[in-house]
Amino acid sequence: MKVSAPGYQLITTQLYFPGDPRGGDDVASAVKPELMLDPRPGAPAGVPGQPCAGCAYRASRGRLRRKGAVPAMLFAVTMDVDLPPDLDPAVRADTLAREKAYSQDLQRAGKWPHIWRLVGQFANLSIFEVDSHEELHDILWNLPLFPYMTMEVTPLSQHPSDIAAGQ
Repeated sequence: MKVSAPGYQLITTQLYFPGDPRGGDDVASAVKPELMLDPRPGAPAGVPGQPCAGCAYRASRGRLRRKGAVPAMLFAVTMDVDLPPDLDPAVRADTLAREKAYSQDLQRAGKWPHIWRLVGQFANLSIFEVDSHEELHDILWNLPLFPYMTMEVTPLSQHPSDIAAGQ
């Protein structure tokens, strides 16, 4: 889904639906129950927490960057996770729960605006929007799964052929 407002950059997000067979196996657990949509004809529109079809969605201006504002630094980070097969199940569950909470806090803060699963892998491709290299370094080093990850970090900049660049 794409969301825009006059004078603000376009943002893109993902919608999640119950019953998606891939909804429960996300390494960062970005697919949250409160983000699941259950569209049904005749359901009330715009009632928080209620499933509906034809609902209107609203983005907080805190997540939109005003055009012309000093841009944050963008990084694409590929994270491959390799948990030891003999890792204690309780340690595994605790680490995954802490990773989920930490990643969702960063998503809510706008520092981790995008995360995608790499199909067929225990890995993801994430976009981070930070104010400095040091901030990204601190975020990544504090990931509970960090000791089990191999990462590739790529700085990003807007391409001159991007149609959103002129908006």
